[in-house]
Amino acid sequence: MHSTNLQAKLFFFLQIQLEPTEYVKHFSGTTGTYVGSPVVASLKIETNLGVYGPYGKEQSVPFSIPLPKNASVVGFFGLSDNLLGAIGVYVGGSIPN
Repeated sequence: MHSTNLQAKLFFFLQIQLEPTEYVKHFSGTTGTYVGSPVVASLKIETNLGVYGPYGKEQSVPFSIPLPKNASVVGFFGLSDNLLGAIGVYVGGSIPN
């Protein structure tokens, strides 16, 4: 008899809809390992109107992406295989006053 261990994986899609006057002013999270591979474990997005997250399971190694004054995040990019291993941001020009 052959038995197989199956690990259930939960994948979800999350979309955050920002208000017309809302902009991302800080982006942070934590990194860790999953089954021996480095991963982005949690993400938190701070806007001028509030905070989204943290999403994921916070682990012990924090990261924060510094933004120049009067700039905002206009997009994200990442590197993944089965899991998110790296994430970065595209930074735009001046934010509205």
